[in-house]
Amino acid sequence: LNADPPRITDSAYALNSIGTLHQINGKYVTASEYFGSALRIYQEAYSSNHPKVTYTLHSIGSVLHQQGRYDEALQVHERALKIRQSHWTNGHPDIAYSF
Repeated sequence: LNADPPRITDSAYALNSIGTLHQINGKYVTASEYFGSALRIYQEAYSSNHPKVTYTLHSIGSVLHQQGRYDEALQVHERALKIRQSHWTNGHPDIAYSF
């Protein structure tokens, strides 16, 4: 995979981390906003089908699950799994992360 674009992905990583802190504190709407910003950055820096996108998709799916939005959470987690499966073989730890 290509090297990370400088600073761009650092910003996305930081936004995802801030979102996680809001999620832990039960501030799901705020967490979702941070996750959405991180996702947009990753998609612009790479593509919507890049493995880096899957970590933020996992975060989005988790917050949707915590909000009781199970169908939406499942769709997001399945999208992340599909991306991971398109890049790695079965048995790769990142595929297992989706389960």
